[in-house]
Amino acid sequence: MEARLPPAGLPRWLEWTTAISVLIISVCSIGIAIYNARIESRLLKANSYPYLVAGISDGQLDGRKRPESITIALLNNGVG
Repeated sequence: MEARLPPAGLPRWLEWTTAISVLIISVCSIGIAIYNARIESRLLKANSYPYLVAGISDGQLDGRKRPESITIALLNNGVG
């Protein structure tokens, strides 16, 4: 008969605890990555929309008012 040696490594309960902890941390990490991707997508959409600035004037650069001319300016200060 051969003599049985004690099992090498960590106790069984510690191996299970480690495995379950790693599984929980992995699932939380995936959840955080999905949430972060969703937030970055919203931020990209918000920063890509055009930011329009409108201005209407009936004056000229020299300060004189001319009723026959109206200037309408529409500027895109945004990215899109």
